[in-house]
Amino acid sequence: MADYENHQSSSTLIFAVACRGCPFLHVSDKWNLQQQFASGFRLAFLQALNVAPAQKTIRLDDIEALALMVGFAYESDGDIPAQLHSQLGTLFLTHESLVLMTLQYQIQCPPTLERTAERKALLLWHVYGLDAFYCLDRGVMSRIQEDDIEDVKPTESFTGHETGSYLDTMLSLAATARRITRTICSPRAKRKGVKIQDVVNLYEQLSRWGQDSCPSRLRLTADINSDSAKRGDSLSSSTTSNNLLHRTVISLLELNCYMEIERCLEFGIHEQASAEGEMLELRIEYETLKAANKIFQTIQHMETFKGCGQAITLQNWYPLVDLSPGILRNICVGTSYWFCSRARKLLYLQDRDGSLIAAENLAHTNHSRALSRQRAEDYVKKATKLRDTAAKAASHKDTTHVVSRVNEQLNALMELVDRS
Repeated sequence: MADYENHQSSSTLIFAVACRGCPFLHVSDKWNLQQQFASGFRLAFLQALNVAPAQKTIRLDDIEALALMVGFAYESDGDIPAQLHSQLGTLFLTHESLVLMTLQYQIQCPPTLERTAERKALLLWHVYGLDAFYCLDRGVMSRIQEDDIEDVKPTESFTGHETGSYLDTMLSLAATARRITRTICSPRAKRKGVKIQDVVNLYEQLSRWGQDSCPSRLRLTADINSDSAKRGDSLSSSTTSNNLLHRTVISLLELNCYMEIERCLEFGIHEQASAEGEMLELRIEYETLKAANKIFQTIQHMETFKGCGQAITLQNWYPLVDLSPGILRNICVGTSYWFCSRARKLLYLQDRDGSLIAAENLAHTNHSRALSRQRAEDYVKKATKLRDTAAKAASHKDTTHVVSRVNEQLNALMELVDRS
């Protein structure tokens, strides 16, 4: 804010902040306004890159702006220059570009900017954490190596960030996510299968992280108000909402790590045709179902807190999921999909098995069918609740499209349940 007030911020960062803030404006044409800000950012950023392309240098606030705008959906109005900028944007405005620029470019810190050393370190840690969960979600290896960050100041040196803080906890979870990706998504794992003991070790590491690295005050099950009072924090609605948002984000990201381990079944397990291989498959199934159910319970628990949301302006109150669509909304949507898929498998197996069982076992068959149907109905309820929570991120334009895709899955599943 000080840089902006002193007219020192780059136009790139001003456009990026304005664009990302548009969802919380109450004006009739905010989506057109957001696209205008996005186009302004894209043009300013590409011009900044063109200033000294051979030197591979970039201003700190320019790359901060890119970090804000990664993943934004640009729209084209048919204008030829805009189309050209869009094509260039597919090369320079991606997550991969953010990672490579952070690692390879010389980041310039003009003396007129405030807190440059801290901001530069925070930028690298932000990219590190963002990349960890991005790669885990997509099952791809990270370009960031441990040597790339070893010289960065530890998080304890950041102003206002103590050991065990939200930032510190998030980074330790990101490191765990990176280990999961390296284990189950490496070229060797994809070629030969994941070793059984390696997967077992991942579950143990996640369990240890929950026990040793995540402070109790960042656990959603703790009493937020009493915990804040013990630490002497203000009990304002803003403080309570921030605590709740941090706890919910940490909880869902941790549970999502458990769910992502299921990905190793896509690539295969080394020595899968063994008792140990079957044991691991059953454990993966159990841990994934447990994590999905905990995500559902976390959302339920989150909404039991009075005033579950945060005021951005004096007049407007927003649900927590609206403040973190990239994490809270998307994990709700992904878990809703997972419950739908799980229910379909149950109903498919009941139909397939029912035709193979002899007549003398008809009573057992009917019981199994009824049990599968009841479980499928429970999964439908959980998927619907998670869909409804995701829909509360109504300030963001893409929420409607994201939720409509879940509705297609739910509608098809409910028809299948009715026929079963």
